[in-house]
Amino acid sequence: MVRRLARDVMFTLVRTVGVHDNVLDAWALMSRIDVRDAVGTDLRGRVAGLIDGRRVCNTWPDGP
Repeated sequence: MVRRLARDVMFTLVRTVGVHDNVLDAWALMSRIDVRDAVGTDLRGRVAGLIDGRRVCNTWPDGP
């Protein structure tokens, strides 16, 4: 079994979305850079949560 570490599969550059940003803007960013999730940050740049692309899709079954 091959042992994989987070650094083997994670990107160095993390795309973030502000907690006050519009969900549609977050979805557009995620679609444009082809990622499934985005990190939500507060006004100080600290991690405040995670935006899950699947949850966004389930909110709008026909698309945003």
